[in-house]
Amino acid sequence: MILTGDETCGRRWALAAVGLHGGDGTGAGADYDPARMVEQGDVNVVTVNYRLGAFGNFALPQLGSSADFGTQDQLAALWWVKQNAAAFGGDPGNVTVFGESSGAFATCALLSSPDAVGLVQRAIIDSSSCSAYFPKNTVAPGLGRHTLFTPLAQAQAAGTAVGGKFGCATGADVLACLRRVPAKAWLDGGYTEVFTATPYGTPVLPAPSEMAMRERRIAGVPVLFGTNRDELRLDVAAAAATAAQQDLSRTMIGHWTRFARTGDPNGPGLPAWPKYADGARVQRFAPGKPGPVDAETTFKCALWRSVGQ
Repeated sequence: MILTGDETCGRRWALAAVGLHGGDGTGAGADYDPARMVEQGDVNVVTVNYRLGAFGNFALPQLGSSADFGTQDQLAALWWVKQNAAAFGGDPGNVTVFGESSGAFATCALLSSPDAVGLVQRAIIDSSSCSAYFPKNTVAPGLGRHTLFTPLAQAQAAGTAVGGKFGCATGADVLACLRRVPAKAWLDGGYTEVFTATPYGTPVLPAPSEMAMRERRIAGVPVLFGTNRDELRLDVAAAAATAAQQDLSRTMIGHWTRFARTGDPNGPGLPAWPKYADGARVQRFAPGKPGPVDAETTFKCALWRSVGQ
């Protein structure tokens, strides 16, 4: 989906954002309506659908290093934007990728991919992290530490195991056999949930984002990073936003679109948002009281680090 700002003023609009939806293996681009961002920020937004679960992260020895199909879909969308942005008033040299939850993690993967070089000028990572993982027992009772990247060999082993469930584990026709399995069979059997992690060790994603950051192999572009409080409440019905919450939403849209246009979230009429440095205070946004806080004490970081051991 493409939503564009008002082009009647004769100015060249910056293509503000290519949006990657969240959902951890579910969802669609249409789940996130960018209309208010477009209207308030006078920017263009493209939302993207990409392959998920087994359809996006499946791997098999017979496929060689081919994997990361969801990431390849996102890269294809970025190439499309670069080639077509000018046709709807966008600047192909000013593209911001933003994602929420698993979409934020997908943004990290793109920043770590050599195939994305030159396609992304800024990134907004909302409610995930390039080094994110789920501590033991947090995804499900008894489940160990869950990471969002997986080595290619491990993904291939999972692919072989699932292939065996369909009677396609061995033989020269493993791929042909699997291609005959209806998509509904994958969904009904729950096999798509086996492949929520993105494989690395491939040409598209040589290393996980955390390693790429440590080794300085991640894209050197401005990044706006934050986390939603009580994120899972997004999945349940909620009461209508209060006036204070609506004001906060407008503030966040102002920061995001300003960052997309200039690389700096600060601007006229917006609360000051200082650049982060190690040990510095971070910006907290809450209805009626945005401002800097000490993250270590405010969010009990030591406690959460101990839970994840």
